Amino acid sequence: MDDAKADLNDASKFRVEGPPPGAEKSPSKSFKPLSFILTVLLLVLLAASAVAAYLFYLDLQDQKDANKSLEVSLIEQQQKSAVFEQTAREKQEEVGRLHEQLKSYAAQRKELYESLQSNQKQIENFRTQIQALQNRANQLEREKRLLEQPPIPTTPEEPQAQPARQVEAAPIPKEQPVPEAVKTGNRILTVNRDYNFAIINLGTKDNVRIGDRFFVERGKDKVGLLEVEKLYENFSSASIVREPENRPLTEGDTIVPYE
Repeated sequence: MDDAKADLNDASKFRVEGPPPGAEKSPSKSFKPLSFILTVLLLVLLAASAVAAYLFYLDLQDQKDANKSLEVSLIEQQQKSAVFEQTAREKQEEVGRLHEQLKSYAAQRKELYESLQSNQKQIENFRTQIQALQNRANQLEREKRLLEQPPIPTTPEEPQAQPARQVEAAPIPKEQPVPEAVKTGNRILTVNRDYNFAIINLGTKDNVRIGDRFFVERGKDKVGLLEVEKLYENFSSASIVREPENRPLTEGDTIVPYE
């Protein structure tokens, strides 16, 4: 009990004494700590605002620098794009020129091909003409050799029906072979259109006489008429008396005696 009382007495010593009853607090003393706090807060806010403004300024500068860099890059890209477009236009124009050249080359190739075809046709025509001329030259040469042999003379004293062995006929030159047609039947050996006569493979050895006539046959049809003008031993020269316009006499046609 005594210890409890002693503790109570000690605690009473530390009791804060308040203002006496009826006393009022001084306003100036109560607002000083609050003003200080507000001032400190205001300064802190101003400092924070300044820092924020500085940071914003720095960020704005960074944004401006970035924008300038982007603008420079955009200008460079635009310049590159302009160069690329110019190059593309030039290439397109070049492609157009090449396309026109290709068309021109194709047209020239077509003309050359057509010209080549025409030249080939002309060459073939020339070859045909040359072959025809060669055949004609061979025919004329053969006719010349045949006609160069002197005909067998006939006189009124000599009977026309005399056998060929009694008539002195000019022999065929050694360089002139007997035509194959002589061995294969009575035929026309060749036809001379310039002088309108034919050479037949019948002569004095066949008892042919000047003035004898021969029909020209094709199959069963008689298509022409010949009359002997000159006599040789193995062949004769006969003028063409008659022949159809649409079926002229030709080498190899068969001849039969006129009856």
